[in-house]
Amino acid sequence: MCGYTPQQLQQAYGANLVSQTGKTVRVAITDLYHSPTLLSDVNRFFTNHGLSLLNSQNFVQIIPSGVNSIPKGDPCSAIGWQVEQTLDVTAVHLMAPDAFIIFAAGICDAADEPDQGEGEEPLYEVIDNRLADIVTNSWGYYGEEDVAPGVVRSDTAKFMQAAAQGMSILFASGDDGDATPDGRAIASGSWPPTNPYVTAVGGTSLLLTDSSGNKSEYGWANYYSSLQNPLISNNGATVTDEGWGSFSYGGSSSGGPSLIMLEPSYQKKIVPKVMATQTYLSSGEPVPLDPPRRVTPDIAMVADPNTGLLFGETYTITSPPVDAGCLQLSKKTEYCEQEIGGTSVASPLFAGVVALVNDSRLSNGRGPIGFVNPALYRLPVGETTGSGRPIIDVNAPSKPVGGLYGALGYDNYAVFVGIDSYAESNGTVIENVDTSLRSQHGYDNVTGLGAPRVPQLIEALGQH
Repeated sequence: MCGYTPQQLQQAYGANLVSQTGKTVRVAITDLYHSPTLLSDVNRFFTNHGLSLLNSQNFVQIIPSGVNSIPKGDPCSAIGWQVEQTLDVTAVHLMAPDAFIIFAAGICDAADEPDQGEGEEPLYEVIDNRLADIVTNSWGYYGEEDVAPGVVRSDTAKFMQAAAQGMSILFASGDDGDATPDGRAIASGSWPPTNPYVTAVGGTSLLLTDSSGNKSEYGWANYYSSLQNPLISNNGATVTDEGWGSFSYGGSSSGGPSLIMLEPSYQKKIVPKVMATQTYLSSGEPVPLDPPRRVTPDIAMVADPNTGLLFGETYTITSPPVDAGCLQLSKKTEYCEQEIGGTSVASPLFAGVVALVNDSRLSNGRGPIGFVNPALYRLPVGETTGSGRPIIDVNAPSKPVGGLYGALGYDNYAVFVGIDSYAESNGTVIENVDTSLRSQHGYDNVTGLGAPRVPQLIEALGQH
């Protein structure tokens, strides 16, 4: 497991089969802080993997003064945001290489502490000035309980404004299932993906089998088990062990019903009634919801970090002279390419897909697709990539699926990663195990409608 290259991800969703490249389409990424090596990192990665580079003709950064001043206690997690920026830019550019990318940074200050350090300020700036056609975001709320009513009202007003202005606002749905792993009493989707004017992008596990785009794709839910006394051959081809330990939850695509937002018209008759009218306590006890609620996600792309995106980042060297697999840049820094996942990858990937749709629309004399949810929910869904449908249904595996994960530099470390499944101590394999969420035929609260198929999506939305 080493992460998919840009070309492999294009093949997985059919973006390599279209002529559209995102030309003249503006995509904004809004985050807090600013990685000082953002541009050099992504361009080093693009050089290594045969993609065009970013320059003043296709990339701009909006950086306020004092952006990297870190408040006491670092409430906004500066390092995490810097990694987020690199993967966001990489994902958008690989899917839409000619789109104009705008990176808008925000300052972490006292106002950000109560909302877990989210990037409202740069997002609002992009919307107020309509700086982009598409905006992709990934925030860290768990559920909706911590969101102040005033923030809900303010965010909703901005998302409505964006829709009225013909903008597509995308949010990663989250990486913690129904949000119960951190102790929430009632399972639910997370804010702001649960806002009905937002497109919530969920996650899948992607198993690409060849360069023609043939693949298996499942709802993302990982369970891990360490192998006991593993022996790994010198070439890494074989692993022997003395059994495995118990499986532990490792992350999954978030979703579920909102506790504060009602069902939007575009989800009626598409989202199963039970998903919109029922949730669960952490004990598993069902809780009725009346009237029906907004359910997330809406669409999904790869997010499983074990089948995720390959990207490059500059780090401080932790084990001199250089960490395994990395390139030394100076006495203190190194450039490392590694896999990364989470719905933070899925959202910018789908932003790139929407950019390809807008490229087609603009070339046909039409405006950007804007608020895309109503159009998505009207599209036909197919069972396979060969069905000719713009959205492909994503389900749980029908038999055990997983893989071995090791660490460079460790000879006796190996973990088995289950994809939407795990084995009990007696050897019984349990499938479809994403917290209270379940992949299923048709719409589900793990992957939404399914995964996009780019050529057919452009045909369906690019001209009509």
